[in-house]
Amino acid sequence: MALPQTFGEFRVVGDPKLNYTKDGGIPVANVRLVCNARRKDAQGGWEDDPDKVLWANATIWRKPAENLVNSVRDKDLVNVVGTFYTREFEHNGVKRTSVEIDATSISPSLTFRSTPHSDQQQGAQPVQQGTPQGQPNNPWGNAPQQPYGQPQGQPAYAQQGGQPGGWNDPYQQPPF
Repeated sequence: MALPQTFGEFRVVGDPKLNYTKDGGIPVANVRLVCNARRKDAQGGWEDDPDKVLWANATIWRKPAENLVNSVRDKDLVNVVGTFYTREFEHNGVKRTSVEIDATSISPSLTFRSTPHSDQQQGAQPVQQGTPQGQPNNPWGNAPQQPYGQPQGQPAYAQQGGQPGGWNDPYQQPPF
């Protein structure tokens, strides 16, 4: 039975290390990762749950390994796709188990930061956040700002001349 592919968001612990195989010079990167559960405290804020922490060692090969070393640093938040497995070893006479990830992709998380694209021309200005000069922040030109092509403030049935609860009401289930 094959191990399942999994996805997770982890914090990087230490900078990734890049090495090359002796026989073919194939790049391989190793990185230590950690993730933990969070819970609400008595004041309603969030705190880390010290009983639910997962430490893992991730390995990634070839071009993604080189990209990882150039894109990720200590304490960065990353998205990891790969196969989890455990490895048993002995340290000072004590048997231990470690969690390993054979990663197919490790990328910076965009949850708390943006990452400039490598194709961006040198000296080009990054895309501005927010709405410049009072214009609608719309990357699609004249496309409507509301989902499903509806102008702001008008439900679908009103735009098409219908009444609520009729056939043109998007919330009305069809009779079949």
